[in-house]
Amino acid sequence: MADSEHLQILARGTLAWNRWRRENSRTQPDLRGADLRGVTLDDVTLRGADLSYADLCWAVLRHVDLRSAILRSTCLYGAFMEKADFTRADLNHAECCWSELADANLSGANLSEADFTRADLTGARLRNADVTRTSFDETCLCRADLTKTNLREALLVVRDLRGANLRGLDLSAEYFFFVDFSGADLRQASLRETHFIGVDLRSANLERADLGGAVFMGVSLHAANLRKVDLRGANVGRVNLEEANLCHAELCEASMRGANFHKANLQGANLKGADLTEADLREADLRGIVISDEGGVAANLTRAKLDGARLTQPSDSIATAGMLELATAHGIETASFGDISVLSDYLARAFEYAHRPNTQEAVRFPQFFRRAIERIKVLRLLYADQEPPQQLLEVIGTITRELIIYLKNHPNALYQIMPRQFEELIAEILASYGWQVQLTPPIKDGGYDIFAISKNIEPGLTSSWIVECKKYRPENKVGVDIVRALYGVKSDLRVANALLATTSHFTKGARDFKASRYDIALRDYEAILEWINDYRPNSNGRLYIKDNKLVLPSEY
Repeated sequence: MADSEHLQILARGTLAWNRWRRENSRTQPDLRGADLRGVTLDDVTLRGADLSYADLCWAVLRHVDLRSAILRSTCLYGAFMEKADFTRADLNHAECCWSELADANLSGANLSEADFTRADLTGARLRNADVTRTSFDETCLCRADLTKTNLREALLVVRDLRGANLRGLDLSAEYFFFVDFSGADLRQASLRETHFIGVDLRSANLERADLGGAVFMGVSLHAANLRKVDLRGANVGRVNLEEANLCHAELCEASMRGANFHKANLQGANLKGADLTEADLREADLRGIVISDEGGVAANLTRAKLDGARLTQPSDSIATAGMLELATAHGIETASFGDISVLSDYLARAFEYAHRPNTQEAVRFPQFFRRAIERIKVLRLLYADQEPPQQLLEVIGTITRELIIYLKNHPNALYQIMPRQFEELIAEILASYGWQVQLTPPIKDGGYDIFAISKNIEPGLTSSWIVECKKYRPENKVGVDIVRALYGVKSDLRVANALLATTSHFTKGARDFKASRYDIALRDYEAILEWINDYRPNSNGRLYIKDNKLVLPSEY
């Protein structure tokens, strides 16, 4: 029970109490279980006092000195404690619901199992506080300093963490629903596999934070500082990252489908294997990005918006962040550049850069370097501003059409044509659909026979294809190994689709392999006959072949 003498002195008011404390500095005030409901004790000195089980409901305790005080199981419901000092105080099991603790100092305090439901801790300092099983349900922690506070042990259902200092905290695998983190300091915080749902992280500072495997749904990171952040494998699809700073961020294998990177800074960011399908990268800074390396998978930029983007430039400091990176991105041929000359000019510069002697990429990543050159060759065909030199190419459509007319009436003759004629036949059929088609040389074709650009997917969109032709007897079926090999070539060259055409049929293993992949097509004997029967010449399609003249079957 409380000491009656101490209660009498306290009842005389702040001046009398503080004077008594100065004169009796070694005496520990005993106010255990005291009924102090609604009392006003502004600026009172209660340092080291024992207020266990006391009732301070609706009390006014502004600027009160409660350093090292004992408030175990104390009722502070609705108490007004603006700028109160609870440094190293013991508030174990304290009832602090609806209390006002703006700018209060709770550094090093024991808040274990205390209840701060709907309390206002705006600007409060909780550095090194013990929040084991502390309830922060609907608590306002706006601008609060939670440095070195282990929030993983707290019952955290917070809505307002605006401007809070959460630097270096471990919040891994937590779930945050509709929390306001705008302007919060989350530098170097561990947020691995954390779920952010409906969260506001506008202008938050997440520099060097670990967000690996994190999930973002309905989140705004507008103007957030994500410099050197680790987002490997994270899901930030449809997230607003407009004007965000992602300089040198680690985005490897991250899913960013449809994300808004308008005017974002992605300089030097690692995008290896990242999915940026339909992402908005307008006016984004992509200089020095890393999209793929010798063993990595290139980023996916299918249907991404790149109007006005600042494209990657050569870099002496980062070997894999040179001119070759953007060209190796998967789906770049379907991206929107506004003025397509921007991309064609970049590809020309990248191709020229790739043939400079002793580039860093060639020395450090020879396999990636070779793939990049092949990829740029493929893309240049999409955006060439003039036809290929006529002395290297021969239009062969007229002769092939004669062959198609013959095959319509003599389908079994498909088995009698030569392998090279079969390749030319398939090329002409593809050209009849308005595609741009080019055959490879008859030897050393690099694992495919035809490169084609289809332009009938959606208005204004194109897609790249490699085609392999197998002229086999009916009993010689195409096995899964051949299909898998073509799929590997497609992946190596970063081409969108692959097609395997044969005069024979496919084994069950080959059909099963194709069944789970949308980006490879199989055409057997019957399917090719359907093509032949449906054939109609198309003036928009063009077919070229290098240094080769077509020869019709001998029985003609």
